[in-house]
Amino acid sequence: MAGAAPSGADWSPILANLALRLEEAGTDRARRVSVLREILVMYQGGMAGFQDLVLQDRNGVYPQHEPFHRLRRQLVEKAIREL
Repeated sequence: MAGAAPSGADWSPILANLALRLEEAGTDRARRVSVLREILVMYQGGMAGFQDLVLQDRNGVYPQHEPFHRLRRQLVEKAIREL
């Protein structure tokens, strides 16, 4: 996941791919750890990383941003716990 952060429109397929790979890993610890590390790298990716994503347009922040923020935080917390 290293490199430039995707635009907002590109995050959905990345997240879907990570979820699929995590599900496919099942109980294979090495495969799960690999995906979980990618999630953490994505979250801590520096400027314009997943952590910085805000759901907004020129009129302001969407009401859905707060639930999204909670889910994003839960994803990272669960990844850290499993590692």
